[in-house]
Amino acid sequence: MAGFTLENGPIHVNDDYSVTANNYSWDKLADYIWIDQPVGTGYSTADKTGYVADEDQMGIDFVSTLLPSLFMRLCTNLSPQWNFVENLVKVFPSLAKRPLHLTGESYAGTYIPYITKTYFGLTRPPTTLAKIAIGDGTIGSGITFELLPTLSIIETYPQLIGYDEAVYSWFKDQSHLCGYDLNLTYPQTGGYFPDLQFIGPSDPLGPGLAGTAKRHVSKRAFVEDVNGRLAKRGDLGDQIRKRDLTGRSNGTIDSWYGCDLYNALLSYAVNYTYPWNLQPADGSEFDVYNIPDGLYPQAPQDPSVFMNDNRTRTAIHAPTSFDWVESIDYPFGNAYTALGDPSVEPMAFLTELATNATNHNMSIIIFSGNDDSLVTHRGSEVVIQNTTFGGIQGFTRKPSTPWHSDDGTLAGIIHQERNWTYALFKGAGHLVPFTQPQAAYTFAREFIFGSNLTGFVGSSGVVGGEDAALSGDIMPEADAPIYIGSGVTQSSIQAATATVAAWDAFIATAAPAGDFASTSVPPESTGGSSAKSQSSNGGRRAIHKANVAQDKTLFPPAWRAIMFGLSEPAVADFAIQIGVAAALGFLVVMLPTHRQRSSQTGQTDASFLSKKSYRWLLYCVAFAGSLWLVVPYVIGPLGPRHRPGALHFEEDHGPLEFDEHRDSSLPHSRPRPPPPRLRPPPPSPPLGAANRPEGTETMSEWSIRADHVRKAYLHAWSGYLKLASPADELLPVSNGKTDNFNGWGVSIVDGLDTMWIMGLQDEFLDAMPIIADMKFFLNEFNYAPFFETVIRYLGGLLSAYALSGDPVLLSRADDLGGMLLPAFNTTSGFPAFAVNTVDGRIRQGWNGQNVLWAEALSCQMEYKYLAHLTGRTQYYDKVEHVMEIMYNASIPEGLFPTKWDLEKGIPSNAEFSVGAFADSAYEYLLKQWLMTGKSEPKSRDLYLKSATGIIDNLLFLSPKRKLLYVTDISFGNPSHTFEHLSCFLPGLLALGAHTLELPAKEKERHMWAAQGLAYTCYMTYADQATGLGPDEMHFDIWPGAGGIKAGLWKTHLKEWEEAGRPGGVPPGLGEVPAMPAGGRDYTARKTSYLLRPETLESFFILWKTTGDVHWRERGWDIFQAIEKETKTTSGYASINSVDTSPSPMRDEMPRQVLAVHNFDYFLAETLKYLYLLFSEEDIIPLDKWVFNTEGHPLPVYQWSEWEKKQYKII
Repeated sequence: MAGFTLENGPIHVNDDYSVTANNYSWDKLADYIWIDQPVGTGYSTADKTGYVADEDQMGIDFVSTLLPSLFMRLCTNLSPQWNFVENLVKVFPSLAKRPLHLTGESYAGTYIPYITKTYFGLTRPPTTLAKIAIGDGTIGSGITFELLPTLSIIETYPQLIGYDEAVYSWFKDQSHLCGYDLNLTYPQTGGYFPDLQFIGPSDPLGPGLAGTAKRHVSKRAFVEDVNGRLAKRGDLGDQIRKRDLTGRSNGTIDSWYGCDLYNALLSYAVNYTYPWNLQPADGSEFDVYNIPDGLYPQAPQDPSVFMNDNRTRTAIHAPTSFDWVESIDYPFGNAYTALGDPSVEPMAFLTELATNATNHNMSIIIFSGNDDSLVTHRGSEVVIQNTTFGGIQGFTRKPSTPWHSDDGTLAGIIHQERNWTYALFKGAGHLVPFTQPQAAYTFAREFIFGSNLTGFVGSSGVVGGEDAALSGDIMPEADAPIYIGSGVTQSSIQAATATVAAWDAFIATAAPAGDFASTSVPPESTGGSSAKSQSSNGGRRAIHKANVAQDKTLFPPAWRAIMFGLSEPAVADFAIQIGVAAALGFLVVMLPTHRQRSSQTGQTDASFLSKKSYRWLLYCVAFAGSLWLVVPYVIGPLGPRHRPGALHFEEDHGPLEFDEHRDSSLPHSRPRPPPPRLRPPPPSPPLGAANRPEGTETMSEWSIRADHVRKAYLHAWSGYLKLASPADELLPVSNGKTDNFNGWGVSIVDGLDTMWIMGLQDEFLDAMPIIADMKFFLNEFNYAPFFETVIRYLGGLLSAYALSGDPVLLSRADDLGGMLLPAFNTTSGFPAFAVNTVDGRIRQGWNGQNVLWAEALSCQMEYKYLAHLTGRTQYYDKVEHVMEIMYNASIPEGLFPTKWDLEKGIPSNAEFSVGAFADSAYEYLLKQWLMTGKSEPKSRDLYLKSATGIIDNLLFLSPKRKLLYVTDISFGNPSHTFEHLSCFLPGLLALGAHTLELPAKEKERHMWAAQGLAYTCYMTYADQATGLGPDEMHFDIWPGAGGIKAGLWKTHLKEWEEAGRPGGVPPGLGEVPAMPAGGRDYTARKTSYLLRPETLESFFILWKTTGDVHWRERGWDIFQAIEKETKTTSGYASINSVDTSPSPMRDEMPRQVLAVHNFDYFLAETLKYLYLLFSEEDIIPLDKWVFNTEGHPLPVYQWSEWEKKQYKII
């Protein structure tokens, strides 16, 4: 319960027993259970017959027996041996298939290894143990964790001995005589560490404080009661004299202390270095939890007051029949086994445990607080270097790589080798999540529940120690250094002066912990170099004075600027206006008063005020002056438009008031009027070449071909207007219409930007009244599919606004964006499948509680651009939250699973694809980086990681013609299915290679993959009788060895390069002849052609990035086939069989919830990409525009400084 209420649980209990929410609770990252260990602590109360005899039995209890309760044993005839984990799995069956992580601190360093040992002994464990994570754990003996590292503690905190080099020499000599030289090397040399025996004091009056201690528990009172661990201030002058270490180094083990160096250090610190260690209330304790706590002690607190409060018991469902106890006296029997039992320390079997962990693919994590002196980090490092894992003893490189918390501050050191992770937390004591909650949360997310190898640290493989500059004693950092010690034989350390210099600066400037955290104290307030000997009361006073001084600077005159968000000149203007208005107001008020007094005295008012005309003139002047004050406040630089947090114009970046805090989760009774143009769109691109007046210039062959595409668009559009408008889609065979897509007129919205690009201005203007009247309402039984509505409707409106600048389009986009936002009202923050735009109710789709990755990650471009246009933070925050989940997810090789749990925000399958379930998500990783002016590097990095993963794992060669194709993988096995939808990938890879600064070899590989994949997409068209490609194919599997996993392009490419690149053409890029059905490398599974745009999209991008005219020619081949095979009297229709010419056409009637929507994307994408491919003008430059996944171009923009602050963009 200490972890639950003080460390990584959902609440923190304060000193006054009030409760505050813990924003860094680990249950935000996983389903978390806090368990009292051993039986007899907390609420797990039993009589002595229920106590386990040793840690072996404790491990068995946890894994294969339920912790016995008195109720169970009294009220049933069942054995007290109850299967805890297995029963848990029975209650929650889904846990059987989910990974189990065991985490704990302190004494958990003993019982977690025993639990793990038991797990490895089971033939059928109830669940899979994925990781164990132990913080400041008692994996070894007291010699390992306290006596061996004593000198290292002094080197880290020379204040403990008052920087006395003579005292340091005594500790140094005693450490060597007792065999406590660390001798840590990387890689570790000299075999295993010797099994050291404790040598007690020879003086019969010696303290003998550690003679029986084999284990440690983590509560001061218990430790003091059992083995006197807390140092006492000496009462007898003789003992004080004997404890004085000055001049006692004589080459023999000290008779008073023996080898109990740790307690010698505590005694010296308490008795001889006061007042650096502030005396606690009772004057008796030294805090071994956290050495800096000696400077700033925590308030004493009895947790039983809170835990035994009936309100607490009720809230956590705790029993009322037993009181919560901090710890029973002797959990394993008696005073001689109070902290242990005959069971060996885990260090003795850790190598065996590590071997089993490797065999079971389980990770081991050790972490320590740099300030912990109870179980020191040096002890953890000794344990690691004394353990063989992965066939090698210890780490081969010294842990020295810095890692940072989410807020960018230095968190400590991270190191990873061979499935082991070690972390050292800066500024953390024995309870890491308590002293460093944010850093601990980041660590848990990335390294415990995630699989972070490179996100926060250096290269892959061995993570840590890459930088030779970080291998010394001090890790430099902008805010404060962290001492990590050399870890070498002590004889190489000459004196403590090296640490004095390093830590003097730290002590003089570092912020104290607690209520005045992180405020640096100026040197003059701490007395300069005397800071190291100053009491903490002095430190508190100094900081208080510094804060008062800072407070004084807030008043004249900056407070006015802060309150009103004004610049200094604006403050001055404001003051002048106030003064003038006050004077005028005074006159207005005083006029009638003056007249009244004159009348009362009977005197004649001879002044000009007695004249009515003058008085009215003065009234008018006063009124005008008031307006001079009020009007600028309303509409000028002091007005609401200029308050921080409002929206702003592009020209001056000044905020503009515009309903910022509208609750988008509420329905709109009616659409709002068009907003002012919050941001003007970029300059419009040139109109289509085909719109030039005839005869102005001779049209080239490609311009003529572009004009053919333009006429095809007009043919489809006129058929829709005549037969279907304003319904969603035309049925091009029956000439009917259908509202298969919310009934708002999707074909109109989806085709607007295509009209503008083609120069069809009349058609565009004719459509605008329909757009202006759009309400986006649904009845209570209907829901708008979020993903499709965003990319088509919202993307179409935003693109048309960016191209034309018509404010009606932005108004409709803003309405729709707000009405769709309730889709994000899920536990994870992922958008639901569908949402009712009137009442905000959400509904799941065919995928149940799962969300497709493409649906979750294909709204960022639209909503971020909408946030840029309107200044509404909710638009940005909702989609960026989804991105943060992706940034923090544990994703192997950059391949994202296709399904994610809508409630938990974690993957729910092991399938990887770039097809229907994932395609556009990969697009948006790159494209949102490009759209935001390359200002969001995390999405770029995620794209690069994903692109590498796709190229390495999902690209295959066909066995006959060596066609390069991309497929999906399920549980490690490729399906060899190739979807037409996947033909977007070559365009994406080409765009990435064109815009990213990649190493030459990597850029070359990305372009090879793009060209080879695009050529395969073309060949699937060229092979067919109609010249049109099938919707889905299955490629042949290579014969012979390798089976379904053979044909990996990465392997063939490597062999080709190692052979000297014969032929000069990489595998998968050679031209091959078209083949009839019997000679192809694949079988068409879905023979229909659905007017899809993906192949033509890639041709357009490849033409723009390579200048290779072959892509234009191939596009022309496809357009001619479309004209020949799919054209109807009113539009264009899908066909059923691409290998039969002519093929029966499809009327695209609705199916289930959604129809196969092809008419609208034919207008939005297919014809648009064909037109841009053939146009001689660079109408949509790729460096200025980015296409969303529905083919709607959105402009590249830069976040302003105001936006970066508002949206917290780093």
